[in-house]
Amino acid sequence: MLQSSVGSSFLSLINFKSNENSKECINQKFLKIAGKEPNYSVDTETKTVDICCSPATKIGKSKDANIIVVLHGEIYYSCLDQASYLADKFAKYGDRFANEIHGSFAILLIDKVKDSVFLITDRINSRRVFYSQYQNSYCLSSHFSYQPWDIFPLDPTGIAWYLSNHSVRSNRTLFKGISIFKQACIHQFTKEEIKSIVYWICPINSPSNNITKKQYATELFERLIVSVKRRLYDHPTVFVSLSAGYDVRGCLKSVLMEYWQD
Repeated sequence: MLQSSVGSSFLSLINFKSNENSKECINQKFLKIAGKEPNYSVDTETKTVDICCSPATKIGKSKDANIIVVLHGEIYYSCLDQASYLADKFAKYGDRFANEIHGSFAILLIDKVKDSVFLITDRINSRRVFYSQYQNSYCLSSHFSYQPWDIFPLDPTGIAWYLSNHSVRSNRTLFKGISIFKQACIHQFTKEEIKSIVYWICPINSPSNNITKKQYATELFERLIVSVKRRLYDHPTVFVSLSAGYDVRGCLKSVLMEYWQD
C-alpha cells in the first residue's frame, strides 16, 4: 500500500510491551491496518515501534545507533542523509534542537537509551500526521486512509465543519478518536497520554504608526533573502522563473520597487 506512493508516506504503531501485548499480537494489529508486514521494527525497554513507509520517506540513525529518525518530508539543509543528520543533532543537543529545524516535515524520533518516542511537527503543519489510540497502541499515519477509521464513530462537529467550509478545522477529523497533531510541537508518547510541548510560537504584534510603508517593505525584502539563504547551503547558481502572473507583479511592486524608491 505505502510502497507504491510517489511521495513520502508512513504508517507506524507504537506499542507498549506487556504480557498481553505479545509480538505476535502486535504483528496481527499491524497487518490488519497496513495489509503487510512493517518495513522496520525498533524496540526500546518498554515499547515496540513498527513502521511501514514509502521509499521517499527517509530513515536514519545516530552514530551510536541509539537514536532513530523517520523523516516524513524534508528539511532545508543540503546533505545526503538528512535523517541521520537529524539523529546526530538530537543525540548531541536533545529536544531543544527542534527549534533549529526549518523545512516541511514531520519527524518520528525514537530514543533507545531514554526509552522515549517523539513526533515533531513543523511550524505550520505542512506535513499533517493523523493519530488514534488503537487497542492499547498509538497509530500514526501521514494519510487518513491508513487509520483504522472503520472502528470509530463519526464526529458531528467535524461533519458540520466539512459541510459548511469543505474542510475540518483545528485538529479534528470526521471521526471521533482520530485527530491531527498540532503544529510546532514535540509530542511525547507515554502509556497514559500524549504530552505535547510547543517549541515555537509566532508572535503577533499590534501595528505601530511609527513604521512607514518603506520600512515594512525593507523588512519583507530582508526576510525574503534570509529564507532563501536557508535553502542554498552549497551556494549554487540561482535562476528565478517568473510566471508573469499577479503574484510576480505583486512581489516586484510591493517589495523590490518600494525598496529602491527614493
